[in-house]
Amino acid sequence: MTDHHQKLAPGQRPFPLPPLIGAALLIFVSIASVAAYRYFSDPETGMDSSARVIASRQLRFDDAADGSVIVRDSNNGALVQTLPVGEYGFVRATLRGLVRTRKALGKNDKTLPFLIELRESGRLMLIDPLTSQEVDLWAFGESNARQFVGFLNDQESATRQSRDITAVAVPGGDSSDSEISN
Repeated sequence: MTDHHQKLAPGQRPFPLPPLIGAALLIFVSIASVAAYRYFSDPETGMDSSARVIASRQLRFDDAADGSVIVRDSNNGALVQTLPVGEYGFVRATLRGLVRTRKALGKNDKTLPFLIELRESGRLMLIDPLTSQEVDLWAFGESNARQFVGFLNDQESATRQSRDITAVAVPGGDSSDSEISN
């Protein structure tokens, strides 16, 4: 019969079995906990992309010859705002990323607008309908998200439902807080 035990050098002790068992149990409990949480958690408390939309607006962002960005309402072509050169870096960087994705997928249709949605849960989303990419703007901080909230504040062309946009989008906000600051 063959001996399957490893020969140890003089003075060397075998690795104790209890720490190995403990590590294996820790890994198992961690995986089981995550699986149980995902299986039993209430989907209403998670990030729900189907939450009711309380305000939305389709916008086109066009580059001007001087480097500024012209923001237009896609439905009626009305000028929403002009973003001067060197300002609104977060808006520019976010849009650049979405346009880069369009180009990478070979879907560079500049006529298709982007969609900004404010959901009842308070989430503010920038959506590219062409690629189905969604950006949760609150993930980048309040000052950055406020730049996009400002695009929803035009009463004539934003689709509104039961609540004031700023009160939902900006915690503790009121209509005087809704202006975009440079």
